[in-house]
Amino acid sequence: MADGPDKSLVASDLSEQLQKIRARTPARIFNGRAGAAYSTNTQLDLREAHAAARDAVRGEMDLLSAFGGEFIRQWELFAIQTRATGKDEYLLRPDLGRVFDDRSRHEIQQRCSRGCDLQIVIGDGLSVPAVSRQVPPLLPLLRAGAELAGLQVPVLQEP
Repeated sequence: MADGPDKSLVASDLSEQLQKIRARTPARIFNGRAGAAYSTNTQLDLREAHAAARDAVRGEMDLLSAFGGEFIRQWELFAIQTRATGKDEYLLRPDLGRVFDDRSRHEIQQRCSRGCDLQIVIGDGLSVPAVSRQVPPLLPLLRAGAELAGLQVPVLQEP
């Protein structure tokens, strides 16, 4: 066991190849240690990441703040609700998060096109920040790919 911090794992001391490996993954690899524990900076980074993950799980989806009005109008997005009334209930009863509530079922029947091969549903799941970052670039690609595959997709109004 080392008596002090493990200086051999400081980023500047790593070989070029190990630095490249470390840069290509979000995994925490080649972290420094202080005896049997992580170094203070590594421990603080872990706590910060854990807090961010907890915040992401607890966040509730709001279409306007997640995507903006123009994107919502362009893609004709609308909010619906499952039988889980919030994240706390969803975490305790994930089965309720797999079934739409009655009002939402009616809304889907009224607003969604029939006779399509593909309907796209965006679920916030356990990370609203991930959805708000990934959906805007993904949605146009998904639609274009479906059309290339010859799938019938809902007709959208031009913005």
